[in-house]
Amino acid sequence: MSHNAFYILGVSLTALLFSSAAFAAVPCSKEGFDELNRDNANTAYFLDHQAEKACVDKRYSSSGSVKDVYAKDEFEMIAEDGLGVTVLLRSSHDCGDLLQMRKGQRVAVSGTVARTYRTAGKILVKDANCR
Repeated sequence: MSHNAFYILGVSLTALLFSSAAFAAVPCSKEGFDELNRDNANTAYFLDHQAEKACVDKRYSSSGSVKDVYAKDEFEMIAEDGLGVTVLLRSSHDCGDLLQMRKGQRVAVSGTVARTYRTAGKILVKDANCR
């Protein structure tokens, strides 16, 4: 390889390193997902991976308002920061009767993130309970 080729390779690797490092601290939040969604320099696969790295298998606690109730153990809420959160409750969840929940009702939940939907600005939280 010529000297010029090594230079180009070095610049490319440096750019790749800095683009990865730029998202190392993306928070698991609507703001973090919005930041990823504005990035036009990286692939969707890379951005999805960054969202998963920030959220999946980590504890998530937030309060917000009920958007919809899907079943006796599943509902969707909009967190205070605007992040959409689908909540799958554990058997003893302290949320009361979900059939009595109403849209707009305030709720606070805590659970483990199972999945991210970066472009939609949503996450799926499992084994959750109300606090």
